[in-house]
Amino acid sequence: MKKATIFFTLLVLLSSCGQQGVGEWRVENIEKDTIFEDSVDGTVYGIELNIQGEVDDSIRIQHLKFGGKIDSKIILDAYNKKVSVSYESLKAKKGHLIIKYKIFQF
Repeated sequence: MKKATIFFTLLVLLSSCGQQGVGEWRVENIEKDTIFEDSVDGTVYGIELNIQGEVDDSIRIQHLKFGGKIDSKIILDAYNKKVSVSYESLKAKKGHLIIKYKIFQF
């Protein structure tokens, strides 16, 4: 009986973890540095970024450098109700980017 109670408790705890914030940000002006933000209720433990697009030179998203055709997935730790993702145009002048995100929380 004790094992069944522990198993049920773990099952309830794990099933309560999930994602709440889901959406996308578009970089409309490649030359402009931007900070994207979203906030959720509850305790955040991570964020997944799916970055797609193309730029003519180098950019930086969350301290990671990209350039050319981009199709990348990044998973980051996050510990605030407010999540922010930084975009920085290093040398890029033209292009387009879509950053799809999922915020994971308890």
